Amino acid sequence: MKKTFQSIGYKLLSTLVIATTFPMLVYCFFFSYDMRKSAENSYIEQTQHTWQIVSSNIEHSLSTSIDVANKGIYLNGTLQDLLFSRDGNAFSYAESANSSLLFSYMTNIYSMTPEATQIQFSTYKAGKSFLLTTKNLQKYLRNNSLEKNSPSPVPAFQAYIMPPHRQTSYGHQLNHISLSQEEEYADTPGTGELVFTVCLPIYHLPSPMTPIGQLRIDISMEFFQKVCNFLYDQSEQFFIVDSDYHVIFASDPSAIGTMTSEPWIQSLIGQAADDDDLFVSKTSGDALRICQKLPGDSYHWYMLKSIPKHTIYQSSNNQLATLLLTFSICLLITILINGYSILHYTNPLKKATTFLNHINTHTQNLNSRLSEYVTYKSEDEIGILFRSLEEMMDTINNFVIRQYELEIINRTTELKMLEAQINPHFIYNTLQCLATKSLEHHDQEQYDYISSFGQLMQYSMDTKHTLVTINEELSHIDRYIKLQKMRFTNHLSVFFEVEETVRKIIVPKMILQPLIENSFKHGNLFKREKGTILVQAHLKEDRLLHVYIVDNGCTPSPEKLAKINKLLIKLKQEYTHKLLTPNRLSSIDGSREKPACQDADLSIKNAAENLYATNNIGLTNVLLRLLLNFGQECSMELYANELGGTTVHLIISHKTLWNQKPTDT
Repeated sequence: MKKTFQSIGYKLLSTLVIATTFPMLVYCFFFSYDMRKSAENSYIEQTQHTWQIVSSNIEHSLSTSIDVANKGIYLNGTLQDLLFSRDGNAFSYAESANSSLLFSYMTNIYSMTPEATQIQFSTYKAGKSFLLTTKNLQKYLRNNSLEKNSPSPVPAFQAYIMPPHRQTSYGHQLNHISLSQEEEYADTPGTGELVFTVCLPIYHLPSPMTPIGQLRIDISMEFFQKVCNFLYDQSEQFFIVDSDYHVIFASDPSAIGTMTSEPWIQSLIGQAADDDDLFVSKTSGDALRICQKLPGDSYHWYMLKSIPKHTIYQSSNNQLATLLLTFSICLLITILINGYSILHYTNPLKKATTFLNHINTHTQNLNSRLSEYVTYKSEDEIGILFRSLEEMMDTINNFVIRQYELEIINRTTELKMLEAQINPHFIYNTLQCLATKSLEHHDQEQYDYISSFGQLMQYSMDTKHTLVTINEELSHIDRYIKLQKMRFTNHLSVFFEVEETVRKIIVPKMILQPLIENSFKHGNLFKREKGTILVQAHLKEDRLLHVYIVDNGCTPSPEKLAKINKLLIKLKQEYTHKLLTPNRLSSIDGSREKPACQDADLSIKNAAENLYATNNIGLTNVLLRLLLNFGQECSMELYANELGGTTVHLIISHKTLWNQKPTDT
């Protein structure tokens, strides 16, 4: 059953609409989820990266202060001996040398902790308390009978941090506090600004059993505000909470220093503590909760944040709306442009299909040209296809012409040979009798000459085979040279340099013997004392067969060589022009007038007659038969060689198959 014809343009348009609309619908379905998930992951990754930097800054700042405090004590033997001394008079007043040494140590700590509001140092052995206020670098010294020597919660070289609290004066009478308020200020909770305190117990090494003193550094909450201010905005909740759920810092100032009871905070801290995860994220309801453990030996803090999802998805939702609108507009434009392009490209294909169908049903119109029926000027695959189709049609036309002319020439040759033919059987029988007589008289040399002559005539008079192998051509010229040697006594050397694979290539018959005959006739080889003929044949990288006939005979003058080569080129050009003439096929089937072809034939005839006039009939004969079989893909050239003779160079297109026997024409 014959299928219904469907235009390729309709198929392409249908496929385009389906292939763009269906993915768009699927894309719209998954895009929203993917964009939200991507925005959430991107936010988490960005937060994790930022928090790692902030946590590193916090850990570096606090550890630096603690390291400076440790080194200032444990690397200063004089200061450590003073602290271990029980002599209370060692620190008699604030400006004494020993007190100045300790205050200098405290000032050095302040230089490394610019956010510190005051630094207090207690010596349990001497019963003294030192206080340095950083606002105006005021120094205070008092007896410290209230503070007892007690075990420390951390070993030597380590510190612990007290949660945020109101700053106190540690029992010291400050300049802005009256004497009547000193004891009350020392015993009541702090009324100063909100601070957190770094406590560093001091031991007398190498026996770190019981502290001999303690250093306290009160740090303002501005420390966290500077570091964490860019980590949250107004719509987000941000906390730094310790393992006991004390709020160290929060985006809501009122929550700082309190105990948090938020379930999500306790849940995330518990998860991070149980799994030893440094970073935990969890989606709950309409909010995304993130928790990260801060690294540090002196504290166990966690940074937490609660972000409303609409804040995270706001940017992705805007992108989604813009992208969908843009995609819809682009889809419409794409369909219009592609629809126009499809019609632009398929219409010429449709015309070309109609043209080829017409050619297929009307074979007498093979000379019609596709470019006259379809106009396509773009340099693309379709343009190459149309040019290739037109070149293929020209090749078919040329092939038809060549086959037709070959048939005419072969038939003409057969008729002429029949007209002048002597019965070949009579010739062969006569030669056989002569050969037998030679054997009867034991004249082997004469027998060889007669056999060679018989084989030479048989090869020349065989009109059924017009294509032979290179090896058969070489055997023929070998017999021809052998008979030529019989006529002359001069020494003649013949060399063959032919590759084994080249010997199997198929070429037109009788293309080498006329060139060898030219060497004898025009080169006067037998007039030389030592004549030489060299036959070379090989394939080069260009996949063309190159044949050289080299002799050391007489060389024509440069002017004559130039004239012969010019006539050979002109003969090839005229013959090629004749094959490519659009009216050539019409001149054969008689469907058109023939002036153009007659002019081409006349030009070829004139070129050939010019070559005949130069007494080079053999060259003309060989070139015409090469042109007839290979068209413009062959050439012939003559030039003088280093032996003092002439070289004939043939170039033939290698189109035949290896190991294939010659076909009959």
